[in-house]
Amino acid sequence: DGPISGSIVYTLRDHGNEILTEAGVSASSPGKSFALAAGRSSDEGTETALAIANPASSTSVSVNIQVKALDGSLVGTDQIDLGPQNHSAVFIGEIVDLPAEFEGTVLLDGTGDFIATTLRTVGRVQSASVAVGE
Repeated sequence: DGPISGSIVYTLRDHGNEILTEAGVSASSPGKSFALAAGRSSDEGTETALAIANPASSTSVSVNIQVKALDGSLVGTDQIDLGPQNHSAVFIGEIVDLPAEFEGTVLLDGTGDFIATTLRTVGRVQSASVAVGE
């Protein structure tokens, strides 16, 4: 028996049930550290969201978050603690004070294995998922 994995498609429909937008999120492999691209543009209404999950059945994990600008300067840090089989999703701008226009990276480092993905949103509606790298 192997681990279970899957993918999901988010669909936004209007009041007449017509599809406005769809975006897929593929399965992620657990790891202890990840790096991902992040951006925010007030002019374009785009923002980056982060979703993390702890797949362990009995162990908690703490995920340390560092947000860096493209020049490598540290913009801010935070930590998210996840109990067993727990998850969290946040906009990067909710955990770190980002400028209105931002491009950079988010570095994630956990005390144990966790799963991560990032979502690009337009007007806080998901428009794409972005792969993360170890």
